[in-house]
Amino acid sequence: MTRGDLYLIAQEIGAELIRGPVRYPRREGAFGVGITAYEEVSGQQRDDAVGSLLKGGREVTLEAFKCPTCGSSDLEETAWDTAKCQHCGTVSRVSEDRLRLQILAWACPRCGFNNEREVGFCSACGEALLLTCQVCGVQTRAAAQFCEHCGVRFEDLQGTLAWLQEMKASRGKFGYAARMSGLIAEGSFEDVFDACAGVAKMMRVSVPMAHWTFKLEDADRKEGIISAVHHTGCLAFFAVWRSTIVIQRDTGSHRGLAAIVGVNRPVMGTTSGDIARHVAEMLSTEIRATAVDHLL
Repeated sequence: MTRGDLYLIAQEIGAELIRGPVRYPRREGAFGVGITAYEEVSGQQRDDAVGSLLKGGREVTLEAFKCPTCGSSDLEETAWDTAKCQHCGTVSRVSEDRLRLQILAWACPRCGFNNEREVGFCSACGEALLLTCQVCGVQTRAAAQFCEHCGVRFEDLQGTLAWLQEMKASRGKFGYAARMSGLIAEGSFEDVFDACAGVAKMMRVSVPMAHWTFKLEDADRKEGIISAVHHTGCLAFFAVWRSTIVIQRDTGSHRGLAAIVGVNRPVMGTTSGDIARHVAEMLSTEIRATAVDHLL
């Protein structure tokens, strides 16, 4: 039997004892002695949550745990025997086996009271437990970091919307009579950029009596700008459509996407706004993205 086997056996037996304090009273300390003996023989320290738990009997401190949401060790015990993360606000409680923290879905983010069911306001302090997502309009838990319906990250939302507003205000530099459709996309910059470049290479737009294919003109990864262009018509009626996809860089797990289309003249009743919305729809089929034109 190896030293690792010895430790695992002690770990499993100790956990079983702690899960059943009624059947095995006052015996947890014996397995704490076993862990200490293992450390003495092997010369290795076992300072993980399990080792601290077994050697300390049933006295468990928050120092042995990390937030189950963000991994922070900055936890504060509340008056309701729960732990509130000072980094992300997640409220949790030590699990029955006392080996981990479990998120309390309806715990109050303000006072830490566990309401234990879906309610609109905290039963202890009156804090609102529901909020309405700006993007999709669906109510979600106030303590949630992401919308539980559309998946948008609340921490990134205001900065992303401000970036899209700036893009909309400056869309004129991307072409004559340019119009924009805005989205919030999930994923790293590199993944979103590659997906958008793939869409631009195959971009086709249907208009009355015609199908237009755009040609990829440029994909600037450094600037986060992808350009595609289409020339249509004859000398008597010549139109140039330019589609530009701009990707927000320095943000978290979600980022803004601006689909901007400019044209030198309307063609067959199709406007640049129509094409911009169509481009946004094509992007949404390749990446997880939510349209936010109603917020712009």
